Amino acid sequence: MREANRIGDQNEEKRRIRLIHETEMVNKLSKARKIRDLQVQLISLGYTFNPEDGLLVCHYLREKCLDGDLLFHSIEDADVYAKHPQNLIDKYKAVGARNVWYFFTRTRPNETQPGTSTSTEQVLAGKWIFGNEMDVLHQGEKVGVKQLLEYCDGDAKTQYKIIEYKLDPLPDNLKSGPWFVCKLYNDASCVEVQSLIDG
Repeated sequence: MREANRIGDQNEEKRRIRLIHETEMVNKLSKARKIRDLQVQLISLGYTFNPEDGLLVCHYLREKCLDGDLLFHSIEDADVYAKHPQNLIDKYKAVGARNVWYFFTRTRPNETQPGTSTSTEQVLAGKWIFGNEMDVLHQGEKVGVKQLLEYCDGDAKTQYKIIEYKLDPLPDNLKSGPWFVCKLYNDASCVEVQSLIDG
């Protein structure tokens, strides 16, 4: 009888813990949905997410790499280089402000990070070509590097560009490999091209 009661108590404790975890997950999803709705609403009202480079790297990218709590931002998770840039623009049109889109990605052209998918969509025979790296400073200290990538359709350059940011130096306590932030825009429609490259 005691053994049956003990097993019953253990099962009840497991059910209670599972219920707590499920409630926490529902609350997180609900909070994420509310934040997402607020993001879309603010962007439709003219809000522009355009942090300066040092803040983008030091706050948003660092927190993402360290599994931190990013409460409000307009940065989507996407396998950026596996998709044609126009497909990304079309899919995330609602969160692009002033024709600029921000993405977290863990992959780069011809590279795969541990724990990421190796499957990719057809990129319509296009490819990204890399420019030179430039240091990103925050409060006078180097916190990362940025690099301009241009999308080529065959041998011809298109007007799609990405400024890719990465942490440098990388923190010692990365849990799941590095992330990158990509700032995607189209020269033909972006009003801030020069400031994106220089800023």
